[in-house]
Amino acid sequence: MKRIGKKGFIEFGWIFALIVGALILFFAFYFIGTKMNESKTGQGLVAENTLDILLNPFSSFGGLGATSSKEVTLQKKERFNFSCNLDMGFGYDSILSATNPGVRMAPKKVYDKYIFTESSIYSKNLQVISKPFNMPWRVADLIYLFSRDRAYCFVGMTGSTIEEEFGAGTTGMNISNFKFKDTKADCGNSITVCYGSGCDIVIDFEYSRVVKGTREFPFIDDSTMYAAIFSSYDIYACNMKRVAQRIRYETEVYRNKARALGVKGCSSIFSLEALDQSANQVINSRTSAELASSIYTLRAAADALNSQNMGADCSLY
Repeated sequence: MKRIGKKGFIEFGWIFALIVGALILFFAFYFIGTKMNESKTGQGLVAENTLDILLNPFSSFGGLGATSSKEVTLQKKERFNFSCNLDMGFGYDSILSATNPGVRMAPKKVYDKYIFTESSIYSKNLQVISKPFNMPWRVADLIYLFSRDRAYCFVGMTGSTIEEEFGAGTTGMNISNFKFKDTKADCGNSITVCYGSGCDIVIDFEYSRVVKGTREFPFIDDSTMYAAIFSSYDIYACNMKRVAQRIRYETEVYRNKARALGVKGCSSIFSLEALDQSANQVINSRTSAELASSIYTLRAAADALNSQNMGADCSLY
């Protein structure tokens, strides 16, 4: 029998050592990579939950019921992706931390807020504004969220209600990235907002719409007008449907209250059915034209109901 020499044992030892070393390195890198992904996932969850918590005071459950604003500073620059979803209930907004795009994770579902924003924000400094939405009673507080790095220039609106509310005057909120100028030439690289035409964002009061490029955002009042200015179309349309769903649920509550008032001898008639039907049309709209038509119908129904309530023997709300 042929015997293996000392050289053969040495070569085998080296090969065995290389194999074992390669396995050790493989598992070491696998372990480190797994822990890094877990760390990044954890960081994403922290960022999403932090933003959700910071927005809590501005939600409809915060009980503000008045226009408010706050500048929010995160620990570091973060990228958030936003979306809106409808379901059988009130729907929800989604917040997804996208700072680490290689890490797959589920978005944070936010059921108790109506967040009007662009589909993606990359910033450390955020501006939050909240304004109540009445249709005709207070339905919810709408939240507008955008980067403070994103400057808006309102052209020809000196002395307007927009400047009074958000400008640097005695009654304004002094939003740091809002400018009010007489001409577009004074706006620099800011996003321009004006009446009529010729700006990046146009407010058209004649047709109750905000125009951004080729997109038309129908609005009902100031709260939805601001929502249109600071939001992407898909998020705007979806959240308007979520709000309409909330109106439908609340209409049923007031319908029961109206019956109770009738039992007490109040003979007032309230057109709650018209409000319910118009809210349902908003929910079921499929095109931008259908959304616009149904939103205007909803506003008319709310105005009619508000007039009835003001002239009623017993107020419904």
